[in-house]
Amino acid sequence: MRDLLLLGAALLAACTTTPPPPPPAPAHPAFDVAEARTTVERDVEAGLGATVLEEARRATTAILTRQGVHHPRMIQQPDGTWKPEGPYVNAAVRTSQGWVGWTGGARAALAPETGRELDRLLASPDLWREPAFPEPGCVDWSGATAVIRHQGRERVATQVCGPVALTGQLTSIVQAGRVTDQGHVPTGRQPAGLPLARFDEPLSQSFRYASALREPANIVVRTQPEWEALWRRITARQGPPPAVPAVNFERDMLLVAAMGARPSGGYSIRIERVIDGGDRLEAHVVRTSPGSRCGAIAAITHPVDVVRIAASHKQVSWTMRDAVTDCP
Repeated sequence: MRDLLLLGAALLAACTTTPPPPPPAPAHPAFDVAEARTTVERDVEAGLGATVLEEARRATTAILTRQGVHHPRMIQQPDGTWKPEGPYVNAAVRTSQGWVGWTGGARAALAPETGRELDRLLASPDLWREPAFPEPGCVDWSGATAVIRHQGRERVATQVCGPVALTGQLTSIVQAGRVTDQGHVPTGRQPAGLPLARFDEPLSQSFRYASALREPANIVVRTQPEWEALWRRITARQGPPPAVPAVNFERDMLLVAAMGARPSGGYSIRIERVIDGGDRLEAHVVRTSPGSRCGAIAAITHPVDVVRIAASHKQVSWTMRDAVTDCP
């Protein structure tokens, strides 16, 4: 009997033993720097030419970028066959006369302020300490890969979920051929913007927080009919609509930034700078939200900002920056 009891206890212990933990999830594959470098240089040679690649290799400072295509189009080849479009490739090289870049396949000198920003980023020790393969925070891992060489140092890095940190800033500048977000540029280095004019304060107060633009929007107004239609939308929540503010559209045009509906007061939007980027105007907008310690009215608001600038037929690009008010 004693033996049977011991055997039963052993069998019970075997059945209730905690199973071993499951094996850990496989880690992300190691980032192969050599393979990434080879891929970028191969596609730069195919897209921009062997001469560009050779110039970049000889230069003391050069940046090559490769951006994969999420949904490539099929392009017909001269022989009648069809192939998917290749990746987007760009390059920037520092020469004795300054920075030159290849955007869209064409070589062009980069603006001095663009070159200064590239120099500033390359001189930052933090750039060279950033991980070459950041932990992905998205499902789609396709992104830009950059080969950065500067005064004997090399960095090969992939931005798997869009541009982040200093490597992302550097990559974005090379891809666009210009500084795409002045919010990252130190205040003393930012270029002077175009003169901005706003309506007088009483008029601006009438719509600054209580417009009827319920959706976020960035709008360029170049004609009187466009302005009259937009003004009716802005003031639709008011009683008798105020008269349309006078604007001389032969001389000026308007930029309008709307934040859309917000759950309380304390939100605001402001066009802080408009820069003439050569082939386009760059409007830089700050969207401000109240901090956790800020008191705000419990009412839905629709912040909007309107500025007047000199008339131009150039395309307007918009860069949005978010800020938080830190209330005491």
